[in-house]
Amino acid sequence: MKNNLDIVCLALEKAKNVGAERADCVMFETTDVNMTQRLSKPEGLERSESKALGLRVFIGDQQAIASSTDVSDAALAELAERVVAMARATPPDPDSTLASESF
Repeated sequence: MKNNLDIVCLALEKAKNVGAERADCVMFETTDVNMTQRLSKPEGLERSESKALGLRVFIGDQQAIASSTDVSDAALAELAERVVAMARATPPDPDSTLASESF
């Protein structure tokens, strides 16, 4: 099983391989616990875990962002292709850029 840093690096690599000039990525991992009770007695307990990844790419002054909850290799490849295609279809926005490295 890949750790979160490996998944983020793989998403960025796949974006670069399909034409992104610059990119950034964010990953969320959540755990939810839900307990119900009836007449002051526990009735149910549920736990869920999920991961979600957001990938933003830049091609010149064009950018797009997309996200996925599927972080498999195939899904990351599809996400990278989709977000690069979206960026190519957007109008240029010279004010949109990555944060400065000195930030």
